[in-house]
Amino acid sequence: MNMGFKDILVCFILHLGVLLTVTAELIQKNVIVGEHVVLPCLNGTDQHSNPTITWKYDNKDILKYMHSKTYKVDASSSYAFGDENKRDFSLVLPDPKEGIYTCIRNGRESTFDLKLWELIGSPSGYLPVGETLKLQLRSSGAQSFKIEWFNPEKIKVTGNEARWKLRDNNWSLQIEDLQVQDHGNWECHVLSRGLRMPYKVKVIGFLNPLESETMFAAVNSTVIFSCPLTINPFKISETVPETLIFRRMVKESIKKETTLINNSNDLPQKIIHKVQFEDAGRYQCALKFRHKDLNKTFNLVVMHVSKVEEALCCHISGPVLPMTQLCWISVNMSICNCSFAEDKFCYTPETPGLWRCSLKVENDVKISINYTVEGRKTEENKNKFPWTEVTIGAGILLFLLLLIMIAVCVVTSKSFKQKK
Repeated sequence: MNMGFKDILVCFILHLGVLLTVTAELIQKNVIVGEHVVLPCLNGTDQHSNPTITWKYDNKDILKYMHSKTYKVDASSSYAFGDENKRDFSLVLPDPKEGIYTCIRNGRESTFDLKLWELIGSPSGYLPVGETLKLQLRSSGAQSFKIEWFNPEKIKVTGNEARWKLRDNNWSLQIEDLQVQDHGNWECHVLSRGLRMPYKVKVIGFLNPLESETMFAAVNSTVIFSCPLTINPFKISETVPETLIFRRMVKESIKKETTLINNSNDLPQKIIHKVQFEDAGRYQCALKFRHKDLNKTFNLVVMHVSKVEEALCCHISGPVLPMTQLCWISVNMSICNCSFAEDKFCYTPETPGLWRCSLKVENDVKISINYTVEGRKTEENKNKFPWTEVTIGAGILLFLLLLIMIAVCVVTSKSFKQKK
Protein backbone atom coordinates (compact mmCIF):
# COMPACT_ATOMS: atom_id res chain seq x y z
CA MET A 1 0.00 0.00 0.00
CA ASN A 2 2.78 2.36 0.93
CA MET A 3 4.66 1.47 -2.26
CA GLY A 4 1.58 2.16 -4.33
CA PHE A 5 1.11 5.53 -2.72
CA LYS A 6 4.76 6.47 -3.34
CA ASP A 7 4.47 5.47 -7.00
CA ILE A 8 1.37 7.61 -7.39
CA LEU A 9 3.10 10.56 -5.68
CA VAL A 10 6.19 10.28 -7.89
CA CYS A 11 4.02 10.03 -11.00
CA PHE A 12 2.03 13.10 -9.90
CA ILE A 13 5.18 15.11 -9.34
CA LEU A 14 6.56 14.11 -12.75
CA HIS A 15 3.33 15.02 -14.48
CA LEU A 16 3.20 18.29 -12.56
CA GLY A 17 6.73 19.12 -13.74
CA VAL A 18 5.81 18.41 -17.34
CA LEU A 19 2.66 20.46 -16.95
CA LEU A 20 4.57 23.37 -15.47
CA THR A 21 7.09 23.21 -18.31
CA VAL A 22 4.39 23.09 -20.97
CA THR A 23 2.35 25.89 -19.39
CA ALA A 24 5.36 28.13 -18.73
CA GLU A 25 4.55 31.76 -19.41
CA LEU A 26 5.25 32.94 -22.96
CA ILE A 27 6.08 36.64 -22.85
CA GLN A 28 5.35 38.53 -26.04
CA LYS A 29 7.78 41.34 -26.89
CA ASN A 30 6.92 43.93 -29.54
CA VAL A 31 10.07 45.50 -30.94
CA ILE A 32 10.58 48.21 -33.58
CA VAL A 33 13.08 47.24 -36.28
CA GLY A 34 16.43 48.85 -35.58
CA GLU A 35 15.93 49.15 -31.83
CA HIS A 36 18.39 47.73 -29.28
CA VAL A 37 16.70 44.89 -27.32
CA VAL A 38 17.56 43.26 -23.98
CA LEU A 39 15.73 40.07 -22.91
CA PRO A 40 16.00 39.34 -19.15
CA CYS A 41 16.82 35.86 -17.88
CA LEU A 42 15.44 34.39 -14.62
CA ASN A 43 16.85 35.89 -11.44
CA GLY A 44 19.38 33.68 -9.69
CA THR A 45 17.44 32.08 -6.82
CA ASP A 46 19.45 28.89 -6.76
CA GLN A 47 22.44 28.20 -4.54
CA HIS A 48 24.87 27.50 -7.38
CA SER A 49 27.87 29.80 -7.38
CA ASN A 50 28.46 28.95 -11.04
CA PRO A 51 25.06 28.58 -12.69
CA THR A 52 24.60 27.10 -16.12
CA ILE A 53 22.83 29.49 -18.53
CA THR A 54 21.63 28.60 -22.01
CA TRP A 55 19.91 30.94 -24.46
CA LYS A 56 18.06 29.40 -27.40
CA TYR A 57 16.65 30.93 -30.54
CA ASP A 58 13.88 28.88 -32.17
CA ASN A 59 15.04 25.86 -30.10
CA LYS A 60 18.67 26.18 -31.21
CA ASP A 61 21.44 27.02 -28.75
CA ILE A 62 23.00 30.41 -29.43
CA LEU A 63 24.76 31.41 -26.19
CA LYS A 64 25.93 29.52 -23.08
CA TYR A 65 27.51 30.24 -19.75
CA MET A 66 28.98 27.28 -17.85
CA HIS A 67 31.99 26.68 -15.62
CA SER A 68 32.44 30.47 -15.42
CA LYS A 69 32.98 30.75 -19.16
CA THR A 70 30.90 32.14 -22.04
CA TYR A 71 30.44 30.11 -25.22
CA LYS A 72 29.02 31.33 -28.52
CA VAL A 73 27.60 28.81 -30.93
CA ASP A 74 28.21 31.27 -33.77
CA ALA A 75 31.30 33.36 -33.10
CA SER A 76 30.29 35.95 -35.71
CA SER A 77 26.90 36.62 -34.15
CA SER A 78 26.12 39.79 -32.21
CA TYR A 79 24.48 37.97 -29.28
CA ALA A 80 25.96 38.82 -25.86
CA PHE A 81 25.24 38.64 -22.14
CA GLY A 82 24.46 41.83 -20.27
CA ASP A 83 27.42 41.42 -17.89
CA GLU A 84 28.37 37.95 -16.68
CA ASN A 85 30.81 39.44 -14.16
CA LYS A 86 27.82 41.02 -12.41
CA ARG A 87 25.80 37.87 -12.97
CA ASP A 88 23.58 39.67 -15.46
CA PHE A 89 22.68 36.97 -17.97
CA SER A 90 20.20 39.05 -19.99
CA LEU A 91 20.44 38.51 -23.74
CA VAL A 92 21.56 41.65 -25.59
CA LEU A 93 20.31 41.86 -29.21
CA PRO A 94 21.79 44.82 -31.15
CA ASP A 95 20.00 43.64 -34.29
CA PRO A 96 17.10 41.44 -33.17
CA LYS A 97 15.40 38.87 -35.34
CA GLU A 98 11.82 37.78 -34.99
CA GLY A 99 11.20 34.42 -33.26
CA ILE A 100 11.18 32.53 -29.93
CA TYR A 101 13.99 33.20 -27.44
CA THR A 102 14.34 30.94 -24.40
CA CYS A 103 16.59 31.30 -21.37
CA ILE A 104 17.30 28.10 -19.37
CA ARG A 105 18.89 28.61 -15.96
CA ASN A 106 19.66 25.38 -14.14
CA GLY A 107 16.60 23.74 -15.62
CA ARG A 108 14.22 26.71 -15.22
CA GLU A 109 12.98 28.53 -18.34
CA SER A 110 11.77 31.95 -19.44
CA THR A 111 10.49 32.32 -23.00
CA PHE A 112 9.95 35.36 -25.18
CA ASP A 113 8.02 35.60 -28.44
CA LEU A 114 9.70 38.48 -30.29
CA LYS A 115 7.51 40.33 -32.82
CA LEU A 116 9.15 42.91 -35.08
CA TRP A 117 7.33 46.03 -36.26
CA GLU A 118 8.61 48.15 -39.12
CA LEU A 119 7.52 51.41 -40.70
CA ILE A 120 8.79 51.80 -44.26
CA GLY A 121 8.38 54.50 -46.89
CA SER A 122 8.24 54.16 -50.65
CA PRO A 123 10.00 55.73 -52.41
CA SER A 124 12.67 56.23 -49.77
CA GLY A 125 15.27 58.92 -49.22
CA TYR A 126 14.99 62.60 -50.07
CA LEU A 127 12.01 63.39 -52.27
CA PRO A 128 11.14 66.43 -54.42
CA VAL A 129 8.14 68.64 -53.82
CA GLY A 130 5.13 67.16 -55.62
CA GLU A 131 6.14 63.51 -55.09
CA THR A 132 3.74 60.91 -53.62
CA LEU A 133 4.97 58.94 -50.59
CA LYS A 134 3.42 55.78 -49.13
CA LEU A 135 4.11 54.89 -45.48
CA GLN A 136 3.44 51.22 -44.68
CA LEU A 137 3.31 49.54 -41.26
CA ARG A 138 4.53 45.92 -41.30
CA SER A 139 4.39 43.15 -38.69
CA SER A 140 3.88 39.40 -38.49
CA GLY A 141 1.36 39.96 -35.70
CA ALA A 142 -2.40 40.14 -36.07
CA GLN A 143 -3.86 42.90 -38.22
CA SER A 144 -6.64 43.88 -35.79
CA PHE A 145 -4.77 46.54 -33.82
CA LYS A 146 -5.98 50.13 -33.75
CA ILE A 147 -3.57 52.32 -35.71
CA GLU A 148 -3.29 56.12 -35.61
CA TRP A 149 -1.10 58.49 -37.65
CA PHE A 150 0.22 61.95 -36.78
CA ASN A 151 1.95 64.56 -38.95
CA PRO A 152 5.13 66.50 -37.89
CA GLU A 153 2.93 69.05 -36.08
CA LYS A 154 1.33 66.24 -34.00
CA ILE A 155 -1.98 66.64 -35.83
CA LYS A 156 -3.90 63.39 -36.12
CA VAL A 157 -4.66 62.12 -39.63
CA THR A 158 -8.38 61.50 -39.98
CA GLY A 159 -8.48 60.36 -43.60
CA ASN A 160 -10.61 63.35 -44.62
CA GLU A 161 -7.65 65.50 -45.61
CA ALA A 162 -7.17 66.40 -49.26
CA ARG A 163 -3.63 65.02 -49.60
CA TRP A 164 -3.50 62.35 -46.85
CA LYS A 165 -5.14 58.99 -47.60
CA LEU A 166 -5.51 56.11 -45.10
CA ARG A 167 -5.42 52.63 -46.65
CA ASP A 168 -5.51 48.94 -45.61
CA ASN A 169 -7.46 49.45 -42.38
CA ASN A 170 -5.12 52.33 -41.44
CA TRP A 171 -1.98 50.18 -41.81
CA SER A 172 -0.75 52.49 -44.58
CA LEU A 173 -0.80 56.23 -45.18
CA GLN A 174 -0.39 57.84 -48.58
CA ILE A 175 0.88 61.44 -48.67
CA GLU A 176 0.14 62.96 -52.05
CA ASP A 177 1.73 66.05 -53.63
CA LEU A 178 4.46 66.41 -50.99
CA GLN A 179 5.03 69.96 -49.78
CA VAL A 180 7.89 71.55 -47.85
CA GLN A 181 5.73 71.61 -44.70
CA ASP A 182 5.47 67.79 -44.86
CA HIS A 183 9.18 67.55 -44.01
CA GLY A 184 9.74 66.09 -40.53
CA ASN A 185 8.85 63.13 -38.29
CA TRP A 186 5.54 61.42 -38.95
CA GLU A 187 4.41 58.92 -36.29
CA CYS A 188 2.44 55.69 -36.37
CA HIS A 189 0.88 54.63 -33.06
CA VAL A 190 -0.14 51.02 -32.34
CA LEU A 191 -2.44 51.72 -29.42
CA SER A 192 -2.88 48.27 -27.87
CA ARG A 193 0.88 47.61 -27.99
CA GLY A 194 2.01 51.03 -26.81
CA LEU A 195 4.25 51.43 -29.86
CA ARG A 196 5.15 54.79 -31.37
CA MET A 197 7.08 54.48 -34.59
CA PRO A 198 8.55 57.62 -36.18
CA TYR A 199 9.40 58.00 -39.85
CA LYS A 200 11.32 61.03 -41.07
CA VAL A 201 9.81 62.34 -44.28
CA LYS A 202 12.47 64.23 -46.21
CA VAL A 203 11.31 66.80 -48.74
CA ILE A 204 13.53 69.04 -50.88
CA GLY A 205 12.14 72.12 -52.57
CA PHE A 206 13.10 75.64 -53.53
CA LEU A 207 12.90 78.04 -50.60
CA ASN A 208 10.86 80.47 -52.67
CA PRO A 209 7.66 78.56 -53.38
CA LEU A 210 6.92 80.41 -56.63
CA GLU A 211 7.44 78.15 -59.64
CA SER A 212 8.05 81.14 -61.92
CA GLU A 213 9.64 84.49 -61.13
CA THR A 214 9.98 87.54 -63.41
CA MET A 215 13.11 89.66 -63.07
CA PHE A 216 13.84 93.07 -64.59
CA ALA A 217 17.21 94.52 -65.57
CA ALA A 218 18.69 97.46 -67.46
CA VAL A 219 21.35 96.91 -70.10
CA ASN A 220 24.86 96.74 -68.56
CA SER A 221 23.49 96.04 -65.07
CA THR A 222 24.08 92.84 -63.03
CA VAL A 223 21.47 90.11 -62.56
CA ILE A 224 21.59 87.44 -59.82
CA PHE A 225 19.48 84.31 -60.21
CA SER A 226 19.20 82.91 -56.68
CA CYS A 227 18.04 79.30 -56.17
CA PRO A 228 18.13 78.60 -52.39
CA LEU A 229 16.84 75.17 -51.32
CA THR A 230 15.04 74.08 -48.17
CA ILE A 231 17.90 71.60 -47.57
CA ASN A 232 21.51 71.75 -48.71
CA PRO A 233 21.75 68.42 -50.59
CA PHE A 234 25.53 68.42 -50.39
CA LYS A 235 25.67 68.47 -46.58
CA ILE A 236 23.86 65.17 -46.12
CA SER A 237 25.26 61.68 -46.54
CA GLU A 238 22.23 59.93 -48.03
CA THR A 239 21.38 59.52 -51.69
CA VAL A 240 20.34 62.92 -53.02
CA PRO A 241 19.84 64.53 -56.43
CA GLU A 242 22.70 64.26 -58.91
CA THR A 243 23.35 68.00 -59.06
CA LEU A 244 21.83 71.44 -59.32
CA ILE A 245 22.10 72.97 -62.79
CA PHE A 246 21.30 76.27 -64.49
CA ARG A 247 19.64 76.34 -67.92
CA ARG A 248 19.01 78.87 -70.69
CA MET A 249 15.75 78.01 -72.41
CA VAL A 250 14.73 78.92 -75.96
CA LYS A 251 11.26 77.87 -77.13
CA GLU A 252 10.98 75.13 -74.46
CA SER A 253 14.35 73.67 -75.50
CA ILE A 254 17.59 73.79 -73.55
CA LYS A 255 20.03 76.15 -75.25
CA LYS A 256 22.76 76.01 -72.62
CA GLU A 257 23.19 74.06 -69.38
CA THR A 258 25.84 74.57 -66.70
CA THR A 259 26.39 73.19 -63.20
CA LEU A 260 25.21 75.69 -60.64
CA ILE A 261 26.79 74.09 -57.55
CA ASN A 262 28.67 70.87 -56.92
CA ASN A 263 29.59 69.93 -53.35
CA SER A 264 29.67 73.62 -52.49
CA ASN A 265 28.51 75.31 -49.32
CA ASP A 266 27.76 78.56 -51.15
CA LEU A 267 24.26 79.82 -51.81
CA PRO A 268 23.14 78.36 -55.15
CA GLN A 269 23.07 81.27 -57.57
CA LYS A 270 24.00 82.33 -61.08
CA ILE A 271 25.30 85.84 -61.86
CA ILE A 272 25.22 87.60 -65.25
CA HIS A 273 27.46 90.67 -65.34
CA LYS A 274 26.72 93.49 -67.81
CA VAL A 275 23.42 92.15 -69.06
CA GLN A 276 22.85 92.64 -72.78
CA PHE A 277 19.55 93.20 -74.57
CA GLU A 278 19.71 89.73 -76.12
CA ASP A 279 20.09 88.09 -72.68
CA ALA A 280 16.37 88.51 -72.09
CA GLY A 281 14.36 85.29 -72.03
CA ARG A 282 13.68 82.22 -69.92
CA TYR A 283 16.05 80.53 -67.46
CA GLN A 284 15.74 77.56 -65.10
CA CYS A 285 17.33 76.21 -61.95
CA ALA A 286 16.90 72.43 -62.09
CA LEU A 287 17.39 69.99 -59.21
CA LYS A 288 17.94 66.63 -60.91
CA PHE A 289 16.52 63.46 -59.32
CA ARG A 290 16.76 59.90 -60.57
CA HIS A 291 13.27 59.92 -62.05
CA LYS A 292 12.34 63.59 -62.38
CA ASP A 293 13.59 67.18 -62.21
CA LEU A 294 12.46 69.89 -59.83
CA ASN A 295 12.52 73.20 -61.70
CA LYS A 296 12.32 76.88 -60.86
CA THR A 297 11.80 79.24 -63.80
CA PHE A 298 13.00 82.83 -64.21
CA ASN A 299 11.70 85.19 -66.90
CA LEU A 300 14.23 87.96 -67.54
CA VAL A 301 12.97 91.25 -69.02
CA VAL A 302 15.72 93.63 -70.21
CA MET A 303 15.19 97.35 -70.91
CA HIS A 304 17.25 100.16 -72.45
CA VAL A 305 16.68 103.72 -73.72
CA SER A 306 17.82 105.30 -77.00
CA LYS A 307 17.29 108.57 -78.89
CA VAL A 308 16.15 108.40 -82.48
CA GLU A 309 16.38 111.89 -84.03
CA GLU A 310 14.25 113.99 -81.66
CA ALA A 311 12.32 111.07 -80.11
CA LEU A 312 13.17 109.15 -76.96
CA CYS A 313 12.54 105.38 -77.30
CA CYS A 314 12.21 102.88 -74.44
CA HIS A 315 12.91 99.29 -75.59
CA ILE A 316 12.03 96.05 -73.77
CA SER A 317 12.90 92.44 -74.53
CA GLY A 318 11.66 89.27 -72.88
CA PRO A 319 8.38 87.72 -71.69
CA VAL A 320 6.02 90.65 -71.05
CA LEU A 321 3.54 90.18 -68.22
CA PRO A 322 -0.14 91.13 -68.56
CA MET A 323 -1.03 94.68 -67.50
CA THR A 324 2.45 95.95 -68.43
CA GLN A 325 2.93 99.63 -69.30
CA LEU A 326 5.82 101.75 -70.49
CA CYS A 327 5.70 105.35 -69.29
CA TRP A 328 7.70 108.47 -70.10
CA ILE A 329 7.68 110.76 -67.08
CA SER A 330 9.04 114.28 -66.51
CA VAL A 331 8.50 116.93 -63.88
CA ASN A 332 5.30 118.23 -65.40
CA MET A 333 3.83 115.28 -67.26
CA SER A 334 3.45 111.52 -67.61
CA ILE A 335 2.44 109.57 -70.68
CA CYS A 336 1.98 105.77 -70.78
CA ASN A 337 1.36 103.13 -73.39
CA CYS A 338 0.38 99.48 -72.89
CA SER A 339 0.36 98.40 -76.55
CA PHE A 340 3.87 99.05 -77.75
CA ALA A 341 4.75 98.14 -81.31
CA GLU A 342 8.04 96.36 -81.86
CA ASP A 343 8.52 96.15 -78.07
CA LYS A 344 9.23 99.85 -77.70
CA PHE A 345 7.51 103.10 -76.82
CA CYS A 346 8.79 106.34 -78.35
CA TYR A 347 7.93 109.90 -77.39
CA THR A 348 9.22 113.30 -78.53
CA PRO A 349 9.72 115.53 -75.49
CA GLU A 350 8.78 119.19 -75.83
CA THR A 351 10.94 120.44 -72.98
CA PRO A 352 14.55 119.73 -72.00
CA GLY A 353 15.51 118.22 -68.66
CA LEU A 354 15.31 114.85 -66.90
CA TRP A 355 12.98 112.27 -68.42
CA ARG A 356 12.38 108.84 -66.96
CA CYS A 357 11.18 105.65 -68.65
CA SER A 358 9.40 103.34 -66.21
CA LEU A 359 8.09 99.81 -66.72
CA LYS A 360 4.95 99.21 -64.66
CA VAL A 361 3.06 95.99 -63.99
CA GLU A 362 -0.40 96.66 -62.59
CA ASN A 363 0.77 100.20 -61.72
CA ASP A 364 3.73 98.85 -59.75
CA VAL A 365 7.04 100.24 -61.05
CA LYS A 366 9.46 97.37 -61.70
CA ILE A 367 12.37 99.23 -63.31
CA SER A 368 13.21 102.80 -64.42
CA ILE A 369 15.90 104.39 -66.60
CA ASN A 370 16.67 108.13 -66.63
CA TYR A 371 17.59 110.16 -69.73
CA THR A 372 18.59 113.86 -69.79
CA VAL A 373 17.36 115.89 -72.76
CA GLU A 374 19.67 118.80 -73.60
CA GLY A 375 18.25 122.27 -74.38
CA ARG A 376 17.62 122.89 -78.13
CA LYS A 377 16.47 125.70 -80.45
CA THR A 378 13.01 125.43 -81.86
CA GLU A 379 12.33 125.79 -85.60
CA GLU A 380 10.87 129.28 -84.97
CA ASN A 381 14.10 130.42 -83.37
CA LYS A 382 16.12 128.93 -86.21
CA ASN A 383 14.16 130.96 -88.88
CA LYS A 384 13.90 134.25 -86.89
CA PHE A 385 16.12 137.13 -88.21
CA PRO A 386 18.86 138.04 -85.72
CA TRP A 387 18.08 141.86 -85.43
CA THR A 388 20.17 142.42 -82.34
CA GLU A 389 23.31 141.03 -83.91
CA VAL A 390 22.70 143.11 -87.12
CA THR A 391 22.24 146.36 -85.16
CA ILE A 392 25.47 145.91 -83.26
CA GLY A 393 27.36 145.10 -86.45
CA ALA A 394 25.94 148.13 -88.28
CA GLY A 395 26.95 150.49 -85.46
CA ILE A 396 30.51 149.26 -85.56
CA LEU A 397 30.61 149.65 -89.35
CA LEU A 398 29.31 153.25 -89.24
CA PHE A 399 31.88 154.13 -86.56
CA LEU A 400 34.69 152.80 -88.79
CA LEU A 401 33.37 154.72 -91.82
CA LEU A 402 33.26 157.93 -89.77
CA LEU A 403 36.89 157.49 -88.73
CA ILE A 404 37.89 156.92 -92.34
CA MET A 405 36.04 160.04 -93.50
CA ILE A 406 37.65 162.18 -90.82
CA ALA A 407 41.09 160.85 -91.78
CA VAL A 408 40.44 161.62 -95.48
CA CYS A 409 39.26 165.14 -94.68
CA VAL A 410 42.36 165.83 -92.58
CA VAL A 411 44.67 164.62 -95.34
CA THR A 412 42.80 166.57 -98.01
CA SER A 413 42.88 169.77 -95.94
CA LYS A 414 46.60 169.54 -95.40
CA SER A 415 47.21 168.96 -99.10
CA PHE A 416 45.06 171.92 -100.07
CA LYS A 417 46.93 174.25 -97.70
CA GLN A 418 50.29 173.20 -99.06
CA LYS A 419 49.25 173.93 -102.63
CA LYS A 420 47.88 177.27 -101.67
